[in-house]
Amino acid sequence: ERDRPVFTLVDQTSSMFIGTKRCFKAYLAAELALSFSWLACRNQDPFGGMFIGAEPTRTRLRSGRKHWAHYCEHLLDTNQSWDLTQDNTQMNWAETFRTMQQEIRPGSLIVIISDFFNHDIDPQDLFQLRAHSDVICIGVQDPIEIKPPENAGPVGFNGNKWYYKGKGTDQQRLMKSYQNRWNSMKSMCAEMGIGFFTTSTHEKALNHMEAILR
Repeated sequence: ERDRPVFTLVDQTSSMFIGTKRCFKAYLAAELALSFSWLACRNQDPFGGMFIGAEPTRTRLRSGRKHWAHYCEHLLDTNQSWDLTQDNTQMNWAETFRTMQQEIRPGSLIVIISDFFNHDIDPQDLFQLRAHSDVICIGVQDPIEIKPPENAGPVGFNGNKWYYKGKGTDQQRLMKSYQNRWNSMKSMCAEMGIGFFTTSTHEKALNHMEAILR
């Protein structure tokens, strides 16, 4: 039986280190990636990944439990290396996809896990990945993005600081930005036959895996 390589792209950039419920988005993304790689390991399929944080890290496609331990170590190192001084790291999708093309094999399952906060993805890049592999995108979100707080107060992100006015214009603006980002990704994926799944920090990764693999 032919093996089925599984390659995970895991976003661990600044916008992923937000969480108001069970965990940060970055932590949920790591949990999901570990789940996919463990399933591949148990099936004796090759698995690997790219972990994009302060510095990009990658593990090549290999199989076996020793490699799974190596995969876990690199992913956890990326997750734990973030701190508040790195609040402006962002995904460079074009560069990341170019690197991925060197790593993946035809017939692979490519799992992209991100909040797509910086979603300037060239559809052609996704098309090239989809041409010889199956691709699924998993969007990670936090409840505060779905419904921003009504209370006003100072906020800061990505090196910028401003006063959030709460209920009213500011809240509506954030909700619209979130909805536009998600709708854009869903439309792009639908046009290419790519599965798009949403996950939230208030639920465990296992619950999401059951829905994704159903």
